[in-house]
Amino acid sequence: MTDLRAMFDSGDLGGIDEDALAAFVSDRRWYGSRDQTITRAAVIDTIAISDDPALAIALVEVGFHSGAHELYQLMLGLRPADGPPETTVWSVGADDVYEAFDDPRHLQVVVAHIRSSATFGQDPVVEFRSAVGADRLDPIPGHPHPAGREQSNTSVVFDDRMILKCYRRLEPGINPEVEVLRFLAAHDFAHTPPLLGWFEHRGPPLDATLGMLQHYQAGAQDGWELVTAALRDGRSDQVLPAIERLGAVTGHLHATLAAERTDPAFVPEEVRPEGLALMSAALDELTNDVFANLPDDPILAPIAGRADDIRDRLRGVSKSTGLGRKIRVHGDLHLGQALWGDEEWHLIDFEGEPARPATERRRKRSPLRDVAGLLRSLDYAAGATRLHSGADVPAHWVSAARTALLDGYFAVVESTGLLPPTSAVTDEVLGLYELEKAVYELRYEIAHRPGWVAIPVAAIDALLEGTP
Repeated sequence: MTDLRAMFDSGDLGGIDEDALAAFVSDRRWYGSRDQTITRAAVIDTIAISDDPALAIALVEVGFHSGAHELYQLMLGLRPADGPPETTVWSVGADDVYEAFDDPRHLQVVVAHIRSSATFGQDPVVEFRSAVGADRLDPIPGHPHPAGREQSNTSVVFDDRMILKCYRRLEPGINPEVEVLRFLAAHDFAHTPPLLGWFEHRGPPLDATLGMLQHYQAGAQDGWELVTAALRDGRSDQVLPAIERLGAVTGHLHATLAAERTDPAFVPEEVRPEGLALMSAALDELTNDVFANLPDDPILAPIAGRADDIRDRLRGVSKSTGLGRKIRVHGDLHLGQALWGDEEWHLIDFEGEPARPATERRRKRSPLRDVAGLLRSLDYAAGATRLHSGADVPAHWVSAARTALLDGYFAVVESTGLLPPTSAVTDEVLGLYELEKAVYELRYEIAHRPGWVAIPVAAIDALLEGTP
């Protein structure tokens, strides 16, 4: 009979039942390939990080019929078989192997390792690193609880003062979030919760960031909650100053990310016409896919048959070389990624869009892509409030909110050289990014939330008419 304690003591969890492992992984919110059938799931590397409690970092390879595979991180523990069944990976006799990030009672161990910059293993190793020094992480926190809401990762909050994030799907290289947060800390950017530390896997089968520890903004309200509450409560004009401030903070973010002059990963570069042409080609392909399969629905009537109008819009993008500069950006900026607390904004979740490869998320882009994400989020806040609460959001509000955000943003970045040299080209490029977002939204809503389809439909119609 399998002895789970012996497996942990030996530091080799490769004997975990593959069917049990596949069933556990495929049932997680963070599992990213639900449209594929798992043909194989195996622990391919194990590094113990604690004896009491027994905890180990495990790299799990998941294979598919197509021959492709993905690598996920689990933090596995050993306990008597009386724990929460939803966190159990495999049961043998009186013992359970369980997922510690889903049952965070013992995760103070990880914070302690970050505090001491500990290293475990030989080749490969797991390295824990403090970003601020041990004095900032003393004492070791208690009262851990899951942060909730996440889809692609898992986060645990300690004492409402620290948040530990575990990256689930692993790719080679430094995670974009840790990379950008380290950069922002080195450049004294004050509008993101401070990075306190991180941990990483080094050696075969890959070097990869495993997770990070960050200050937690206790009591803060995210921008989506702030804006939609104001719209529901008839305070639509009162929230406009905060939206203008969000534009300014986004401008400060981009100005900071553009300040580097030596690190090639961050040095600004000119936006070339061929770069926009590649994006336009990708959007054209997406348009073909979405519009060729539009359902026969009256809600879609304003944009039905308008794929050629989108192509004309793409061809109309300026081909001049004066397109501004590209930098590292947030990559997935919307109201839910901005926290409002103590009358100020703090930006979070710098991973970019988790479904995209890490190499793509680390690419430099026009900062107007982040701005487009916020503009689309404001439109969604108004549309969702009307749909779900029946609130009478003033017809002019989205236009007023856009103006407020852009006024705050442009006041900060106009002197940085990041933007195209004329407002006409700036508007043109910004409109292209908004259109890209809206078409992606349309595809998502048709597949997952048909009741929300009217929001991107109205946006695409307005953008094609030149009245965003």
